[in-house]
Amino acid sequence: MQIITKKIHETEYAYILELPSFYEDCCYIDIETTGFDRNRHMIYLVGLIFQTNGTFYLQQYLCDKESDEYELLYRINQHLSQYKYLIHFNGQSFDLPFIKSRLALYQIKEEIIGCQSIDYYQALKPYKNFLRTDNLKLKTVEQLLGYKRLDPFSGGELIELYHMYVQGNEKLKPILLLHNEEDMIGLYYLNAFYPLFTLFYEKTNTVNYRKETTPNHLDSLVLSASLPQSKHYYAFTHQTPYGHVEALHDRLICSLPIYTGILKHFYSNYKDYYYLPVEDYAIHKSVAGYVHHDYKKKATKTTAYVKKKDTYIRCPLSEKEIERLQATHRSITLFHADADEIFTYIQIDDFKTIAQDLFCAITKAILF
Repeated sequence: MQIITKKIHETEYAYILELPSFYEDCCYIDIETTGFDRNRHMIYLVGLIFQTNGTFYLQQYLCDKESDEYELLYRINQHLSQYKYLIHFNGQSFDLPFIKSRLALYQIKEEIIGCQSIDYYQALKPYKNFLRTDNLKLKTVEQLLGYKRLDPFSGGELIELYHMYVQGNEKLKPILLLHNEEDMIGLYYLNAFYPLFTLFYEKTNTVNYRKETTPNHLDSLVLSASLPQSKHYYAFTHQTPYGHVEALHDRLICSLPIYTGILKHFYSNYKDYYYLPVEDYAIHKSVAGYVHHDYKKKATKTTAYVKKKDTYIRCPLSEKEIERLQATHRSITLFHADADEIFTYIQIDDFKTIAQDLFCAITKAILF
């Protein structure tokens, strides 16, 4: 077995290091196999990117013969156990189960069981429509970022080349290594989607906000979360009726429209209320006894409300989603224009107190 190690800053790929690694205590991984059956096929090549003392390394483990797989598995099992996070592309479905299955086959005690999986494929999957791509294959996603490969082969095409290499064709070694190397560089380069990954894994810094008036004189509340600075981010701007999202080189920005007017707060326990048609609001049954029966009626889901004129933020989340995500113990009163409206309005001062809790969910809702 061979171990090939490169310092990335000494290669032509040094530019990728201008992108932040999503987690510091992590290792990026990609494997090459001779097929999809974990019991019959082997892992013949593993690529890793990791950081040691501030230096990023690209390391590849190559089996020169089939019997080398045991040593390869033993070594990467020990190496990966050092990290808290393992970052991969669709590795949750393929790479990690394949490794674990082969470890079990060789009766090697699994040391990576405590590592947390970070799957960039799963993180990008919700944004497929937003990215306007037909598929989310690694090569397709890389092309969105302008990453160009020298390797013309697919993983499947390399299987036959690997068998020829094992049989003695040494000239194929650079081809095998290049494919895996470019897989690893492409995987790290996906950190250009860092702004989107922060939303999927809800990994944002303190959220700031400011009120802003747009050129068409519509007021909005602008929320922003700081990002590690990089000029290589996948920059985008996305406008919908429910808000505006923008990724810059150091910030992720979400703007929400401000509405000033009269809205309704609907009581969930509507059976405990009476509706007053003249006044056009509902009161609790504990005080409804003081109102003549001609001026009240049993409230329904659509009439058990109280109205309030105020300044609101229109939130593209349902009432249940807000309640689930809200971390503060303070009770927030939620408003709607009508009983059947799915979007929720929050008084602007109340919204500021929970903006941190809702930032990721709101921004994702606008992008989806």
